[in-house]
Amino acid sequence: MPVEIIAAIISAIAVILAAFIGLISIKSKKKNFNGSNNDCSTTTINGNNNDSSRSYVNGDNNIVGNNNTVSYVLPSKDDSKIQIVDAEFLVDRDGYFIDIKIRNTGDKVAFIKKIVFNVYDTFAMKNPQVTQYSLIKSTATYDIVLNGDEQQVFSLSQSIAANNVDRFKIKIASSIAETRMVAVYHFSFDLYYDEDDKKVKSQPFVATFPSTREWAGCFVSHTSMDIAKSNYLELLRISKFDCAKSKNFLSILESYEKNKDDFM
Repeated sequence: MPVEIIAAIISAIAVILAAFIGLISIKSKKKNFNGSNNDCSTTTINGNNNDSSRSYVNGDNNIVGNNNTVSYVLPSKDDSKIQIVDAEFLVDRDGYFIDIKIRNTGDKVAFIKKIVFNVYDTFAMKNPQVTQYSLIKSTATYDIVLNGDEQQVFSLSQSIAANNVDRFKIKIASSIAETRMVAVYHFSFDLYYDEDDKKVKSQPFVATFPSTREWAGCFVSHTSMDIAKSNYLELLRISKFDCAKSKNFLSILESYEKNKDDFM
């Protein structure tokens, strides 16, 4: 075979091999680009086939960008959110208290700045024992003194960290309660917090709170059965409210129930 023909055949084979190798190289680059064989894989999120506008997001969904820029996206934080976990009524030698337990389920600190009492009904119990007092001015300091108004506002200064819990007490007395007696309140309370006055509302309660007045001594002249009967009927009426009731209120009602034959 002539040398010229052999040379032409060898040259054609070389061209075919070069084209085949180039095709394999292009396919390999495409695989690396789309992430099929790359440990640091990316996924297109905008569905656009235009390379200049294509964006990618990594496995934790925090890194976004296009072919030229990459940015880190901070996850958004939830605002503070207060929930009333429990409200318990306590009575001890220091006075009457509401023990409030709360939690903040948000991602930001909450600052509780006031409590609002919504009073639906009141009854200041009268003393059936007609008593003569030697009164003295009270030296006790009460954090909150309730009267008979429908809405009463008091300042608080309480902070609770993000995703945390807190507990605080409010000492309460009543300006409408008689000496040595209590006033019965049907009420709820609202806690206001943060600069935008977010509000959380409690369930309704029935509870008793003592008088702000103290005395040095007294003596009982006689007992009025009419006053005792009036007290019992009011306690019975309020006991029918569908709400949580303090132990002290239930104890007073039980005492009147046991002795109602004396005055009914």
